[in-house]
Amino acid sequence: MKPFYFVAILLLSALNALRAQDLIVTSKGDSVNCLITKVSKEHVYFVYKNGEKATRTLMPADQVTYHKKKYFDHSALPAQTVRAYDDLPRFRISLQGGWSRRLAKVADVGDADLKEYIKGLKSGFHLGVDGAFFFTENYGAGLKYAYFRTSNEIDNVTVTTTTGESKTGLMQDKINIHYFAPEFWTRYSFADDKLILLAGASIGYLRYIDNGVLVDPLTITGSTVGVGFDIGLDYMITPHFGIGANLGLIGGSIGTMKYNDGTGEREVSLNDNQRENLTRLDVSAGVRWCF
Repeated sequence: MKPFYFVAILLLSALNALRAQDLIVTSKGDSVNCLITKVSKEHVYFVYKNGEKATRTLMPADQVTYHKKKYFDHSALPAQTVRAYDDLPRFRISLQGGWSRRLAKVADVGDADLKEYIKGLKSGFHLGVDGAFFFTENYGAGLKYAYFRTSNEIDNVTVTTTTGESKTGLMQDKINIHYFAPEFWTRYSFADDKLILLAGASIGYLRYIDNGVLVDPLTITGSTVGVGFDIGLDYMITPHFGIGANLGLIGGSIGTMKYNDGTGEREVSLNDNQRENLTRLDVSAGVRWCF
């Protein structure tokens, strides 16, 4: 029976610890039964019962004369509130997708139909996944992957080969852009942690692949360093699951392209005014997991 008593004591101790409440004494002599979530040199952050709901706030440190964790035996806050605020999620995983628009200006190619064709390649869709670990309540770092795709095609295009031969057929582009990067995040929660505002910055690897056809199959590839910026808002349905919207910007330009027509591969260095600008705007929505 001794193991049973030992386990029972541990469970009761854990329950009492969960139900215990913290104390803040203000410079005016007021005592606040609350849950202290963070103490810094400038402020004391805490959650207290305001009517029938829990409210998160802060107090300047010079207005606090004394504070102590687990001072009271019983909490004035509901147990689920204590768990939610006392164990803030450190990990965040997001899956999202949406509309994208490449921001580069369309070159003056002379032919109106070709210009419209190129404009049709500016818009597409993207999918992405982000994973981050927040080493403090407000700052974290992680990894980012974003995939962009767009395509267009037009028939009855006539081209002249290097041998002077004219050919007529299909012109098609299926462009895929991959972005892999480490990302630094900052976040701020409000509305009792129901809403979380996030901003991120990243620098990583951009890979461009165009599986095209210019009468005959033609694959164009290239890579470069890319940078990314994100700003988003998450709405947490539960402390560990939510939905969100995000506005992202990914940029980079390629100065060297490889062309493969099936018979061989050649590498072409592009002039500054010919570089392939990959900068795009992403508007997305998705799901969030925090744990």
